[in-house]
Amino acid sequence: ICDVRPANDVCAPDGYLEGARLMTDVPPSSAESDSGRATTDATDPGFGCYVDNFGATGLQTVWYKFVATGTSALLQTCNSNSPADDSLLGVFAVGDPSTPVTQCNSLIPVACGDDFAGCSNSGKNSKLCVQRLTIGNLYYVMVASKIALDPGRAYRLDIIGGATCETFPFNDYCPNAI
Repeated sequence: ICDVRPANDVCAPDGYLEGARLMTDVPPSSAESDSGRATTDATDPGFGCYVDNFGATGLQTVWYKFVATGTSALLQTCNSNSPADDSLLGVFAVGDPSTPVTQCNSLIPVACGDDFAGCSNSGKNSKLCVQRLTIGNLYYVMVASKIALDPGRAYRLDIIGGATCETFPFNDYCPNAI
C-alpha cells in the first residue's frame, strides 16, 4: 500500500514517516509540506489560541522542529498560497529530550498563533514571535489547517531567528506562553 502522507505528518518517527522536519532559524528558513495529504492525529495537542474554538485541535497537521540560536524567533505562514489561508501555529518546548519519541510525548506549549491581521490575503494565517527561548534548546512547531485542504495544497512555514518581538507582537492567547 502506498502511503502518500508527508514525511512530517507525525511528530515522532513511526517506522515509516520521518517525524518533525528539522529546520534552522538562522539564516531564516522556509519549508512546505503537502498539508492536503496530511492527517489529523488523535494525539495532536489542541490550540489555546484557536479564536473560534478555544482548545480544539486543527486539521491536517504537519510538524517541524528547530534548535534556538537566539532568545526569540518569528514564525509565520503568511507566505502560503491560497487556499492554504486559515492556519494555526503551535510552538512547544521539550520536557524530556532523550529520544524523538520522548520529546514528542513531553511537549510543553509555549506559544500559539491564529488569525493574524494582514497575514496572507485572507488575514487568517498565523504569525507570532516567540520570546524567552533558551539558546541551544530544541523546539517543536505544529502547523494545522482550520479548513480541509485538497492534496497538493501546502502551508509555507517561515522561521526567522533573532526577530525583535517588539516589532511583531507575540500571541497572548496561549495560556502557557513564556
